[in-house]
Amino acid sequence: MSGCLSRRAFLRRACQGVAMASVAGCGWRSVKDAPSTPHKVDAVTRATPPGHSIVSAAASTDAALGRLRADLDARRLTYEQVRAVVRRAILDLDDSKRRLGNVIGYGDWVVIKPNIVTCYGLPFSRYVCHGQVTDLRVVKALVEILVEQGKAKRITIAEGGADWRRLGEEGIDPRQTVDGWTVRWPEFGNLSYVDIVAEANKLKTGIADIVDLDTEAFTRLAVPGGHMAEAEYAIPNTIL
Repeated sequence: MSGCLSRRAFLRRACQGVAMASVAGCGWRSVKDAPSTPHKVDAVTRATPPGHSIVSAAASTDAALGRLRADLDARRLTYEQVRAVVRRAILDLDDSKRRLGNVIGYGDWVVIKPNIVTCYGLPFSRYVCHGQVTDLRVVKALVEILVEQGKAKRITIAEGGADWRRLGEEGIDPRQTVDGWTVRWPEFGNLSYVDIVAEANKLKTGIADIVDLDTEAFTRLAVPGGHMAEAEYAIPNTIL
């Protein structure tokens, strides 16, 4: 399949995928790996924490965006347009008690965990479409909000690549000239994560950094309320 899905088509297919996964009980493991004692609840229920999540969503078609409005099927949005949507969702539409400004306290360490599964520009990467990864413009806009609010003492962008390793690591593929942190994504305004961190540190010295979860120290912890595959998992200390 060539090209990328429109955002509308992507959302439609994503919802279909979630529905199918729910019906199937999220049976991602093979039958031969099934536990001898079947679980009494499905995987989705077991993986869902108690309570309700707060989700604030805004659309690029929102009239409040004025001249920055864009069609849902727009192939390219400017950073200013993406930034406006993010700020609309976080600062304007979320009036809950758990809105961002209330959840983060003074002196907190905020960890942002984007999805950087693949890496643009690597010959061996399974990169197919920029929809595989988090839009860097969204992350940049979020970091800007956190700096503006002035509560976070440290803002960390943390991730571990699936088919790339951080430059400088021993034994990396000699063909690798960029990694998920340094590569600039043309679909996302030619931004890179090192650029985002550098710009944040210009606003407030030393506030932002990057942690690679593939090389981060970890702690082995049991899964609260039971487990699906392992009794305990290695959790990067940054996430803890």
